[in-house]
Amino acid sequence: MKNVPYLLIFSFLIYSHVSSCQETKKVKRIKTTPAFSKEIFYVLKEDKEIKHGEYVRYGYTRKVAERGSYDLNQKVGIWEFYDRDGALEQRYNYDSNVLVFNPHKLSNKVRTQINGKYEAIIPDELPIFIGGVSKLAYLRMVRDYPLEARRAGIEGEIYISAVITTDGKLIDEKIEQTLGYGLDEEALKSIRNIPDDFIPAKHDEQDANVMILFPVFFRLD
Repeated sequence: MKNVPYLLIFSFLIYSHVSSCQETKKVKRIKTTPAFSKEIFYVLKEDKEIKHGEYVRYGYTRKVAERGSYDLNQKVGIWEFYDRDGALEQRYNYDSNVLVFNPHKLSNKVRTQINGKYEAIIPDELPIFIGGVSKLAYLRMVRDYPLEARRAGIEGEIYISAVITTDGKLIDEKIEQTLGYGLDEEALKSIRNIPDDFIPAKHDEQDANVMILFPVFFRLD
């Protein structure tokens, strides 16, 4: 039994060596909707679905929006996220799952679950989206503007409520204010595009479910 720790260490070193020696290929990916975005990253030559190595994404201002590294499709080490002006907005350590830097907080309306009901109480610590508020805003941008709404000249805001759970998931998306003309469905799609990458809220020194209100904006070009 005394040799078990050494075997584990030896196995880990072998895995680390094999992982680091994987042959990779550089990929550039450009998106133009809902806004310009360019990604530069590496994938395994033998499996192009697996990211491995450095990753950089540029936002619609052509400045770096996020950077970090992948190890066989897993985010590792320190990742940095930037706002539209290129200023550092958030730093997160995926090795230790620790938020290192985050000066900005969500400004959305939040209700905290108290004894099974959502009350108009702000939690002691608001939930945090791993990636920063700028990335969250980008993810919830509408991808498609329905033709019916364009022809009718419909603009405005739709409000959607959702729950951020104690395990960092976004669930129970519901429309609270509608516009019709197919816009409600597109708004729901945009909110459901947000990944479950939240650090949960805390209230009374415990993780807490919170209901949050997201605005989704529709503006004609």
